[in-house]
Amino acid sequence: MELTDLEKLKRKSAVKKINSILSPEKLTQTAQPIGAAKPSQNIETKKVKDQITIDYPKDGEILNPKHYAIRIGASNGEVEISIDGSDWISCRQCVGFYWFDWYYILPGKHKCMARIKLADGSYKKTKTISCLCIDYNNLKKTSK
Repeated sequence: MELTDLEKLKRKSAVKKINSILSPEKLTQTAQPIGAAKPSQNIETKKVKDQITIDYPKDGEILNPKHYAIRIGASNGEVEISIDGSDWISCRQCVGFYWFDWYYILPGKHKCMARIKLADGSYKKTKTISCLCIDYNNLKKTSK
């Protein structure tokens, strides 16, 4: 299939227009940082307060009994978790989050709470998250 001279001319002019828009000269002229501070300006920084939240499981989520990785979002610090009122257990930090690998979860309702140790030695706690573990493999089958 061969293009007509008119089609070739249209395509050629479109390519020229795109190339002129994307030329290095035009890009450097228009690419200005928005709101960038000048070296002589003083920038006021705000401290982020110690924050902590249980990202997963969500409140009311149904869990698999073999394993669940609880994900906790928190500022840097010592993060621990308590499940069903148990003693506090340390969480591991990885890829910007804190994690607790929960294995062999008993079927039934569970409550999770996390906490972070603050600089003054006190703790900040999350709200309690409720979840449900159902072992679908061991459900009794009922016959009608």
